[in-house]
Amino acid sequence: MLFFSLQILAAARKGSVSAQLALLREKAVGQRVEIYWHADKKFYPATITAFDNQHYLHRIEHDDGDIEPAAKLWELRVNLLVENINDSYEQ
Repeated sequence: MLFFSLQILAAARKGSVSAQLALLREKAVGQRVEIYWHADKKFYPATITAFDNQHYLHRIEHDDGDIEPAAKLWELRVNLLVENINDSYEQ
């Protein structure tokens, strides 16, 4: 877990919004996001619905029904749009 934390923290310090979101851990649950798919060249809206503390993974459920059960948010980099991330820090 320490390895993940250091890797995520380094990415967040470089300005990665998705890494900043990953640092929220379970507080990111409920956050609305849009994930860019290069193959389609468009963003798809989704919601973060769960957090796996042991593996530092988030579950993402897309509005179209697709599910990503084990997303590494800090690896999404520019492929993620986040609505009101600062509101999550204040809660």
